[in-house]
Amino acid sequence: MAKPVVDPLDSVMRRGRRVHRPGFSVYWLPLTVPLAPRIVVGQKVDKRATVRNLIRRRIRSVLSQAHLRGVGLVVVGRKPILELTFQQLKADLGRILQQIK
Repeated sequence: MAKPVVDPLDSVMRRGRRVHRPGFSVYWLPLTVPLAPRIVVGQKVDKRATVRNLIRRRIRSVLSQAHLRGVGLVVVGRKPILELTFQQLKADLGRILQQIK
């Protein structure tokens, strides 16, 4: 019987450390294999794709400045993220990313 394929996203979210903020949650796990950060923003946040994509772009912008290596990272957007300005998001997420480094 073949071994089931393990999705890195699942392993980071199940076994990784987590931090919750009013607008988002961050899950991370040290990994030996390089893995691109994952950003999850579901339809519960907003049903308009343009709004969800804006949130993803903002999070991706903050993550690109962090230069994390050897860490599996998942950022999950929640509904209150709509009320955050980019500067607030950058400050909150930046603080968490500094702890991860």
